[in-house]
Amino acid sequence: MKERIVIIDANITDLTMWEDIIYSLSPNVQCISFVYADEAAEVILHDMKQQPQFIFVDADTARMPVSKFLQRFRRQSEWDGCCIGVFSSTMPSAVVEAYRADGADFAFQKPLTKKDGMHVFASILAIAKGSSNRITEEV
Repeated sequence: MKERIVIIDANITDLTMWEDIIYSLSPNVQCISFVYADEAAEVILHDMKQQPQFIFVDADTARMPVSKFLQRFRRQSEWDGCCIGVFSSTMPSAVVEAYRADGADFAFQKPLTKKDGMHVFASILAIAKGSSNRITEEV
């Protein structure tokens, strides 16, 4: 089966950029996009037959706080193998630590360009593929 990557971002322009980046790096993955975290959580937890390997969620997404989104997944041990990254236009180190405490594997500042985004995602994918446990590396 194809590897699945879920992206949640209310900004459609950014969502398109993320998809372009992911398909440029891994053309054989299935990229599934959502605008709202609450809808994404429902679909991922209840409707997907195959668990995604990665979930990337915008910290500023509407309708569900990211901490609640993370808790919905991290309360269930079967989701320990799914890497969840949180991104935002600003990401101070104290915020990174707060997201990690809530269960995020990664927390990073949203790249401004496709080139920067490719570097960030390539780093995350390389780190995650090299680890069998939940990721604790900083990108």
